[in-house]
Amino acid sequence: MNDETGPSSETPSAWHVRAATGDYRASRTRRAATDADGRVVNDDVVRGMLPRTGASVWFGEGSVGKTQLLLWLAVHLAGDPAFGPGEWLGRPIQRRGQVLVVSAEDLGEHLVGRLDSILVGMRAAYPTIDADRIRDRIHLLPFLSLGEGEFAGSNPTLFRRRRARKWQPSKTLQRIETFIDGWNAEHPGDPIIGVIIDSAVSLSGFDLANAEATTNFLFHLNRQSRRQDVFWAIIGHVVKAGRGEPKDPDAGAVSRLRGTAMWSTTPRTVVEVRLPVGDEDGETRKALSTSGDRRELVYVTVVKGNNQDADYTRRVLRRGSEVYEDVTGSFKAAVKVQPADDDRIDAVIAMIRDLTDSGTGEGAIVRSQLNAAFEQARRQVPALAGLKATGGPRGPHTKSLAGILAILKDRGAISFSTSGPLSVIALDAAL
Repeated sequence: MNDETGPSSETPSAWHVRAATGDYRASRTRRAATDADGRVVNDDVVRGMLPRTGASVWFGEGSVGKTQLLLWLAVHLAGDPAFGPGEWLGRPIQRRGQVLVVSAEDLGEHLVGRLDSILVGMRAAYPTIDADRIRDRIHLLPFLSLGEGEFAGSNPTLFRRRRARKWQPSKTLQRIETFIDGWNAEHPGDPIIGVIIDSAVSLSGFDLANAEATTNFLFHLNRQSRRQDVFWAIIGHVVKAGRGEPKDPDAGAVSRLRGTAMWSTTPRTVVEVRLPVGDEDGETRKALSTSGDRRELVYVTVVKGNNQDADYTRRVLRRGSEVYEDVTGSFKAAVKVQPADDDRIDAVIAMIRDLTDSGTGEGAIVRSQLNAAFEQARRQVPALAGLKATGGPRGPHTKSLAGILAILKDRGAISFSTSGPLSVIALDAAL
């Protein structure tokens, strides 16, 4: 449904009127502020994982620890870097401030108890952490704990059908946005920088498979968050029987997200939070486990991101009672890259080198040349036998040619766009 109706759509400032005069040419569009390396300045709250504005979806099966994970994030963002961690999940925290947690699934006292457990766990590593100040900077809106005098509505959903059956923000969402505007106007030096929604199922106000409602809801959040300079982190769920395949647990992650495709394409970032599948990484899990519980290790992976430094590296977390410990480094050490992986990377480098001018490893390669060379090479080079052109998890990996090219790009050896030619920069940098 097109919601662009009314007199304002015909004013001189309307987009289609301005477009006709050339106002939206790239030469007239405002440039983002960038640093010396050309990266957008302050575009993320957590570099590569959480954009400064816009909606992000954090999804996984029930009881996997999504709420716990995002409360842990809130504590990090509300903390003082002088007395606490400067990173979250191994990535730099680039913006700090106050955080609003909106929940229709937990009582207020339960949320406070979870926050206290997180703070107790963090104090072991950061003895001078100021727990009271962090509590003061995390706002809780637990609708289950609000009496009739505080919230008189029959439910706290954020989007509803209004007049002419249009999907529009509910009074609850409007009041949340008004609260953020008012608070930040009074506290410009320490504003609310983000909202955590627990969850899409209990608070969106519509069937998640409704594409029209989802489109309107996420468009509204993305646009309003830019105006208010806040992020919205939404907890989502997987479809029934949404576990990954044991042979390739990371494949098809986005397809497991419950709801219409708009839930995975419209947010700026989509993150899967999952348990290991079957005996995945079995021996490594045993080495890192302290309890033997298969639910002790949790995998956190960005599966879609349109921020400049989106980081698709899998994070491995070990959890105790409401407390997470990032054991990604120990996990990687325990599952060192096998020689077969290095052999595949070396074979792809050799193939690229052969395709460049006189074998110098310099120049550009069109996709058709690359694909033809790969088809031939995987029949002749043992290290490439059985390797597919595409597939596997998004981002760098050694399960397909596309994944190996992503590795080489990350190492600064090559550059390429989605469908354009591959440009060789310095193949030796990848060795």
